[in-house]
Parts: sequence; C-alpha cells; structure tokens
Amino acid sequence: HEMIESGDINLKDTTSK
Repeated sequence: HEMIESGDINLKDTTSK
C-alpha cells in the first residue's frame, strides 16, 4: 500500500494514488 495523506483512505484504497 502507498502512503496517503489521509489515513482513513489508507484502509479503503491505497492503490488509487
């Protein structure tokens, strides 16, 4: 999983970024 500014999105979809 990639690093996202929002940790909440991190759990949902990290591959999006």
